[in-house]
Formats: sequence, structure tokens, C-alpha cells
Amino acid sequence: MVTRASLLFLAAAMLVPSSTHAATLVERLGFQSTDKALIINCDDVGMCHSENMASFDALTKGVATSATVMMPCPWVPEVVEWKKQHPEANLGVHLTLTAEWRRYRWGPLLGRELCPSLVDDQGYMPPDCDPLWAKVNADEAYRECKAQVEMAIRLGLDPTHIDNHMGSLQTHPELWKVYLRLGKEYNLPLRLASKSLYALMGQPKQRDEYDAAGVLGPDVLMYGPEIPAKEPDTPAGVPAYYEQILRSLKPGMVTELYLHCGYDDVELQNIAGSHARRQADHDWLVSPDTRKLIDTLGIKLIGYKALKELQRKG
Repeated sequence: MVTRASLLFLAAAMLVPSSTHAATLVERLGFQSTDKALIINCDDVGMCHSENMASFDALTKGVATSATVMMPCPWVPEVVEWKKQHPEANLGVHLTLTAEWRRYRWGPLLGRELCPSLVDDQGYMPPDCDPLWAKVNADEAYRECKAQVEMAIRLGLDPTHIDNHMGSLQTHPELWKVYLRLGKEYNLPLRLASKSLYALMGQPKQRDEYDAAGVLGPDVLMYGPEIPAKEPDTPAGVPAYYEQILRSLKPGMVTELYLHCGYDDVELQNIAGSHARRQADHDWLVSPDTRKLIDTLGIKLIGYKALKELQRKG
């Protein structure tokens, strides 16, 4: 028998917010459900002096919120010195298994004897992912990447996260398990892509594996089809390109945008063909107009340290 009292109880229950709503990453980080949170990461720190100085400038004077360090590269000691003066900086490990420049190369920390599948005939890391994947041994890749994380910890960089140079781990159908394993072992967040992007890369269940392991990462990575703008043909088009990206950010999401900073000087000109673009990336990060646009759009800038602290709370 339905009584008036039971009807009142049912009506009151319908007014109580559902407890089944799973908090989004944005909400778990303390933001509103409709906020747009953005990580801006400088890749390739440690590669050379120019890359270091431009990235340091973007971190201290610009809108960059984190950076990742290539531990096998020769300019890492400069990063270590800078970190001592900037202990609050968000620095991660840019796991490196490739060395793409023709006249500027590096090899694995563990050496060619312990990692023969990770080097070419000259003893350097291969220049791209395809030659790496052609002969890579997953156990050797794991040991080398683990050595890179251990080195970062030992040198006092206090890593806030892990990502991967040129996607050599993230986009491989088997090596991504090495990536996940390191995120779990060191309890560090990883650079992750959206579920839809993993599906396009032929790994529709990959993001679920990271989530099930409790490893955090951004909801969206600005990469490939996620980018709503065409790559600029010249450095002059860089500001408009990034403005279009900022205006496209989805509410209720944590997005990562990664750039490559450098000064267009003699050093970088003799290393990378992208020297002018890297200067343009730096200039956009330190421009007052960029800061103003981010504020106008209500974008919440965060570093990876926030994800690290959240992940370690369990």
C-alpha cells in the first residue's frame, strides 16, 4: 500500500544528488566540473645549452608549467644546477630511446654492451622509431628507461612525471607496457592520450589499462588529430596556431600541450633544422599576450606536480 508518507520519502530521495557520479580528474584536482585545466610542457630539456636556457626562461618568465629532461644527453648537469636554484620547478623524465639529429647523437646510459638492441652500428640510439622498433628488445628498453628515471632521482631532479621522446614507447603495441610499468613502479603520472586517440592508434583498451593501474595522466594530449589547427608554415604563424588550440580546449578536461623551446643561435642551428620554430615556441610562451589570452579564456594552468600528489594520495 502506497501511503502519503512513502510518497514524500520518495520525492525527497529524488532531490538528493546521486552518489554514483565519479569525479572527473578536473574535479579531483579541486576545480569546477566545467573548468579547463592546462599543462604546458617544454620537451627536450637537457638536449643542449640553447634548449635549456630557453626552457628555463619559459618556466620562470612565461606560461610553461613543466618540462621533461632527456637523461642520456650531455647538458643534463646544467639542468641539475638550475633545479637546485628552482626546487619548485616541475621536471619530469623524457624517456629517450632515439637520437634524431644527424650530427648530434647520444647512446643509452647503460651502454651498447647491455643494450645492443637499442643502438645502431655506430653505437648511438637509432634516429627514428621505425629502426628502433625493427630490433628492440622490450627487456632492454625497460632496463634503459629505468636507468634514466633512477639517474634523475639520484641527481636530485625529483621527477614529477614521465613522458617519452618521439613516442617510441607510447605508440608501440608492446612497448607501452614498459611505459605503464615504470609509471606504476615509481608511482608517477604519465603523458597519456585520450581514449579516442588511443583507438585511432589501434590500441582502444590502452587507456583503460592505465586507469585500472591508478596511473594518472591528462585527459587530452594535443597531438595529431586532437589538434584543431594546421601546423604553421612559418614561425610567424605560431601565435595564431597556439591561440586556436587554446580556444579549442574542452571544459571539464585536463589537457597537455607540449612545445620545444630553443634559442635560434649558432649552437641550435648546427643541431636542429627546427631552430627557428623552437625560438618561436619560446617567444609565444613568454609573450604577455599569451598570458592575457589564457586569463581571458579562464584557463587554469597546472603542473604535473598536482597530478603526482593526487596519484600518490591513492
